[in-house]
Amino acid sequence: MSWGERMRDRLFGRRGNAATLGLSFITLLAASALVVDIGFGYASQTELQATLDAAALAGVGYFDKSDAGIALARVRAVEFAAKNSIMGEPLVLPDDAISVGTFDVNGNFVATNDPDVVDAMTIDHTKVDVPVFFSAVAFGTASMSANARSGAIQNPPRPAGRTNCFLPLAVPDCVLDGNANYEDLELKLNSANEDNAGWADLMGPPNAAGIRDAIGDQCQAGTAAVGEEVYLNNGTVTAALSELADVLSGNSGGSTGAWNDTTFGPIPAQMSGSTVEPAEYGQHVVEGPIVLFDGGGGDCLANTQFNRSKTITGFSWASIYDVDSQGRGKNIRVRLDLTTDYQFGSGGGGSDGQNLTAPGTGTLVY
Repeated sequence: MSWGERMRDRLFGRRGNAATLGLSFITLLAASALVVDIGFGYASQTELQATLDAAALAGVGYFDKSDAGIALARVRAVEFAAKNSIMGEPLVLPDDAISVGTFDVNGNFVATNDPDVVDAMTIDHTKVDVPVFFSAVAFGTASMSANARSGAIQNPPRPAGRTNCFLPLAVPDCVLDGNANYEDLELKLNSANEDNAGWADLMGPPNAAGIRDAIGDQCQAGTAAVGEEVYLNNGTVTAALSELADVLSGNSGGSTGAWNDTTFGPIPAQMSGSTVEPAEYGQHVVEGPIVLFDGGGGDCLANTQFNRSKTITGFSWASIYDVDSQGRGKNIRVRLDLTTDYQFGSGGGGSDGQNLTAPGTGTLVY
């Protein structure tokens, strides 16, 4: 073989090696793209699914059979999604990704905006800007997309364990034992061994000024929670009863509603010693939760003392509609509706059978 032939073969060999190396590099880059970028894509998919699951669970807790509850559920789902991130980027969840409705008996989601029916939410979202690394060079792909779908349904309401607003009254839970639907309850606050209720305060023994303020505001300040203590006072507190009479007569700036004929039927006749103005009777009902406390077993009213602290066991929704603030009795009349769930509290753990409930937690449905 001549010197020229040997040089030609050597040059062609180098070119062949270069071509082989170039091909190997492309193959390695493609393999890296598959390993790194696809793994990155799977991680993004996992994060997106977890975020949508959490957002759906956060949203369904706000359904309360109202249009406002549906709107708030959507807002909370979007807000919760934004608190999470997909590979370091906050998730911006568009409103049209969210559907509300219910699941039928076959497990199929049925979209509806009827607040009386809505108890479920689905979220279907595609994040299209998941970045890639090696694939941009190997395949010319600048980004990938991750898609996930989640659904959650609201569990039945739970007895509320907390409320941040309650009327300054407390009743032993034994008063409600065995009563599925209390028509009327006359709260006796006359300190004459006939008591069945007490004034209530979270901070310490109730005083006239604090009770009067709470009645005027129609809300006791602070958060009452099951298992914590509430302080009682069984004195007549004439100033507080007079304030209540003013509120029920429409002589106070507080916001009140009229007697609910639809729920309760006709309002009972006024007490003989009522100090509510007859022309205003039933037009200014004070509504809100009252505290239930552990009254013990047996005839608890015979043993309960209303001048000490007691352990909160739950709450009940009360509508106060009449008061005797001047006569000998010093009584308050309330209607306790134990057949309707009032979603007013939070958390769980309240007394079974109480009608103040917290929104149910959610369960994922796929």
